[in-house]
Amino acid sequence: MDCRTILRRIPEHERRTHLQAQRLNRPAPDVEADTTHALRARGLSWEAIGAEVGLSAKTVRARA
Repeated sequence: MDCRTILRRIPEHERRTHLQAQRLNRPAPDVEADTTHALRARGLSWEAIGAEVGLSAKTVRARA
């Protein structure tokens, strides 16, 4: 059976609820914007800042 067939049979509200629960169960990364701004002012790239604080560059950029 194709996965699209299965997805069509799951009601939309159940899929949406499942996705929202996945997002809610993740702990928020505790990175302060001041820290990222200070590191960015020193000339570090987003990748370098992410490596320093232990998060991905995408997460650091979103939290800045």
